[in-house]
Parts: sequence; C-alpha cells; structure tokens
Amino acid sequence: MKKTNTDTRSTPQRLMLFGLMALVMFGAGRTVRATLITNAVIDVTDYSSSYINGSDQRVTRNTLDGILTPPAQTNWETANAEANNPSITYFLNNLYTLNSITIYNGTDGGSSRAFSNTLIEVSSDWGKTWATQSIQNLTSTAYPTTNPGQAVSNTPVNATQVRITQLSANKINVGLAEVQFDASRNLTKSSLITGVTATASSYYGGRVPNNCCDGLNKFTTDAELQWLSSAEPLPWITFNLGSIKTVNHLTIYNQNTPGYIRDVATFVISNSLDGVTYTPVTNPLDGTTTFSIKTSRGTDASGNAVYLGNIQAKYLKLKTLTKYGADNYTGLSEVEFWIAPRRGSMVTIQ
Repeated sequence: MKKTNTDTRSTPQRLMLFGLMALVMFGAGRTVRATLITNAVIDVTDYSSSYINGSDQRVTRNTLDGILTPPAQTNWETANAEANNPSITYFLNNLYTLNSITIYNGTDGGSSRAFSNTLIEVSSDWGKTWATQSIQNLTSTAYPTTNPGQAVSNTPVNATQVRITQLSANKINVGLAEVQFDASRNLTKSSLITGVTATASSYYGGRVPNNCCDGLNKFTTDAELQWLSSAEPLPWITFNLGSIKTVNHLTIYNQNTPGYIRDVATFVISNSLDGVTYTPVTNPLDGTTTFSIKTSRGTDASGNAVYLGNIQAKYLKLKTLTKYGADNYTGLSEVEFWIAPRRGSMVTIQ
C-alpha cells in the first residue's frame, strides 16, 4: 500500500528545517566566538634595558593586564638606554587565527614617549620566518585623556608570534599601555602540562629542582623559591613529564635573584622515553642542537619561548653549555611544558 506524504511544507522550508536540526545536533559547543589572548609570553629587544625599573615597575606584562587607559605607572616603557628601534614580541603559545590586533599607545608624556611610526610583523612558524602585517603611524594621548585603541590589523592572519617595533628614532623612552589580540581559532590547541617533577646534578640548600616546575614561580625574585646549583657553573636538570607526551614547546623563566647573575645562557635539550637513553633535540629554527635564552630582568622576568617541534618525550634533560655571570652557581625560576593535542582534537576557540 502506498504511503501518502502528509508533509505540506515546501522544499526550501524542509531544507531550512533540516539545517536547523543539523545545527542543533552537530553544532553545539562548536560555535566560533572571538576571544582575547592574555597568556602570551613576552620578549623584548634588550633584556638589560627593556623597562623602567623604579618603584612603579613599568614592565612588559602591563600590556596584557586589561587596563586600557592607565597612568604611566601601569604602562610598559623602555629604559633610557634603549632608544634604537625598540620592539616587543608576543609568543601566543599556539597558532591562532587573529581577527585583529589593537594597540593602546603609551600614555606617559603624550607623543614624546608613545609609539609613532610602528612596524607590525607576524610569524606563523614559531619565529622561523616573519612577514610584515602593516606599518602604522600611531597617534598618542596623555593620561588621563581617553586612550582610543588603534586597530593595526583587521585582516585575519595566522600567527604564533606578533612583533611590534618602533621605527622612529630620537626617542629616549617609549612604551605601550595595552595590546589586544582578538582570536577566533586556535589551530594547534597546545595545553600546559602539570604534575612535572625534576632532578638535577646538584642544588643549593632548599633551592631544589622541583621549585622550577611547580607552576608558582614565573615572576618571583625570592631565591628560595627557585632552583640553584651548588658550586656547579654548568649543571643539568631533568624533568619527568609523568608519561610519554608530544611536546610542542617550553617556556623558560631564567634564574632571577636581585643582585646576582646566575642565569642559563645556552643549553642542549635531550629527550628520552625511558629515562635511560637520551637523544639531543634538534632546534627546529636553526638545525643545530643548541638552544639559547636571555637573562632575567627583576620583576619583569618575561619568559623565553623554546620551540621543540612536537617531539615525543617522557623525560627532558637540559644541560647548561654557557651561563650569564661569573660565579659557580646557575639555576632557573620556572619551566612550563606545552604539549600538542591528540590528532583530530577540536581546534575552535569556545
């Protein structure tokens, strides 16, 4: 017996209904909504003269604190010695699709200490190559006047890093109040691993290896909360990730004790699956087996992003090759480990 079709809706109506049903069934939790990136690792041109280190601490991470029109004390501002094309670089910890980049210019002294002729560059390969996104002549306003944000990139671009450089010369101090990265997609979805433990070739007193992988001491200046070797200028430290992971990159915060220079400069990273056999990791950016990081800078203490290129490891060993400072003690404040997701994981930011 032939069944009679009692659905009187037109074909377009039925297609629309089917589309709405599909959206409900398969689209839940996958809507693309823009988000602001606030956990970027910040690098600058010159660690020894990158910010004003007075009582107000005009440090680089002030540019990610969400305060858009602050007084100068909550800006980032270069120190007097850095007047030659200073730059600030943001390592975004993932490959993002950025919808826009908005800069809120420095507010100390109006145009005399604000960015003006400004180069914006992006890298989508973890810093190996860079491309010019735009060159902007930024305007400036002195606090407490409203500080309008200036969109320096409205074209979607994939980026792991963004570098902002002041091109105009003859400025003693320059700085920024805030930088916003409006992202719609996270294309790598790396995540921070917790529960890491560490052993080392030596440590001094209570400054034990686990201090630098407990997730607590990125910006500390308390020596007792960091790892420090004991009368050993070129120590090694080994991190146990708990199980075999695909490691995308590290963020290393160098040893940071006021009045002392005891930082790691260059090192070899070796990976192991069993804790017995170790293999030196090739630096994906230059093809060598040597990695380098910059010295710390007091309370600014910005991290150093070290890209590894998705290596397999349960253990990672860092062996110091050279150091900053002349004494026989070397250490680290904090090391973060970012692991790649399983293949097929959703990458859209929610």
